Amino acid sequence: MRGRPVTWAVIQRYGVARDTARRAVKLLREQGYVETIPHRGTFVLVRDEVDAPK
Repeated sequence: MRGRPVTWAVIQRYGVARDTARRAVKLLREQGYVETIPHRGTFVLVRDEVDAPK
């Protein structure tokens, strides 16, 4: 399992500042969409449709 530099990917894709990208990743982590594992990376979590917010 290998994580992608998610913050950098957000910066590149959306053209936002580093702080904005970090806050976005933090929100995704708090809402259960991604998990950050120290020294490994940030990973998208698989969620059932039932668990996903509407």
